[in-house]
Amino acid sequence: RILVDGALITCIPVDILDERRCGMRIAINVAPTPGISQSGGGIDVSSLDRHFAQIFSFKEIMTRSWSVLAWWHGANEARQADVVIEPRTSRYPVYDFDAFPYFVEEGRKAVEEKIKTIQSAVSGVMKRSEMNLQESERT
Repeated sequence: RILVDGALITCIPVDILDERRCGMRIAINVAPTPGISQSGGGIDVSSLDRHFAQIFSFKEIMTRSWSVLAWWHGANEARQADVVIEPRTSRYPVYDFDAFPYFVEEGRKAVEEKIKTIQSAVSGVMKRSEMNLQESERT
């Protein structure tokens, strides 16, 4: 099953997967860490300085507040997953629906970077399932 929430209740609804007896939890966190450079190479201090030197409009303050909130909650909720995929999405706000093709492509790239981790996690889940099945057949 695929669960999508859109951050109305939770950014990444990993916690409810335990209730559904989910074998493996993959979280996709599209809210980038504030201040991380596009290349993912650490905090981009010059970018932060430029942003904080500007005069903020109400829209800008709300946009930045929402972004920090999404990042904070998403990062904390994603920790409950077995595998976390974080596409590089800092080029556009995560709610920019016109950038959908960009987000899809970045998501594909992020999955390709984690494919070995995902395969390993799936293998572990399958082994546990096999062991549980064998135990239940014995009893």
